[in-house]
Amino acid sequence: MDMKREAPWVLEALQAWILENGDVLDARRFETFWRGVRKGVDPLPCPNCFLEGKKQPLAPMDVESGALVQIRPWLCRHCQERFDVPLKDPEP
Repeated sequence: MDMKREAPWVLEALQAWILENGDVLDARRFETFWRGVRKGVDPLPCPNCFLEGKKQPLAPMDVESGALVQIRPWLCRHCQERFDVPLKDPEP
């Protein structure tokens, strides 16, 4: 897994989840927290637990291929929430 390549897609998907389940201020706080995460070193934070004031890590799962897109599921072992992140092809 290339975390540096996938990080923008993960952030986009997790922020969309926060906006659906929280508000704009929560999304800004999450983005600020995200910027402090060292990609490939620190675990990525679970947005569900983040909204509850907890810092729990997400675990990447194996890539799943669909008819039109590949996704990488991320799972929080604490709250059991699953976040499906679409993987995008690199820009030419």
